Amino acid sequence: MRAKIIDGKAYADGLAGRITAALPAFTERTGRVPGLAVVLVGCDPASEIYVRSKGRKTRELGMVSFEHILPEETRQEELLGLIEDLNADTTVDGICCGISWAT
Repeated sequence: MRAKIIDGKAYADGLAGRITAALPAFTERTGRVPGLAVVLVGCDPASEIYVRSKGRKTRELGMVSFEHILPEETRQEELLGLIEDLNADTTVDGICCGISWAT
């Protein structure tokens, strides 16, 4: 079996195009644009860059970004409460979480 080279940038560009093409139908059906919530717990520099890039790309594609940056001291109950609130929020269609609690 030969290795298959995957072009991640080309795939991401194609996915962005498919998302952009699907937005008008979503907006017409729901009366709003989709929203992505990104939750980060802790101060991991790589995760902070990831959250910023997700927010930027979400907005570039014409969607709404909800970014929640929580301190490392955030208790599990607080995080679960936020996620429960986001699940109940009709403007949020997806949630991405990153947690970097100290061990």
